[in-house]
Amino acid sequence: MDDLPTSSIIIIINNYNLYQHNDLSSQYFHFHKESKHRLFICWLVLCLL
Repeated sequence: MDDLPTSSIIIIINNYNLYQHNDLSSQYFHFHKESKHRLFICWLVLCLL
């Protein structure tokens, strides 16, 4: 029985780490998407000029 709490704590920690990693990658993806969006707007403005 003593093994159970330890293993659940480890699972919680692993899930937390996974969540943190996903959050980080989604932020990076969002930033990347924003920069592409800005690049597109710049290109559009240059074409209109």
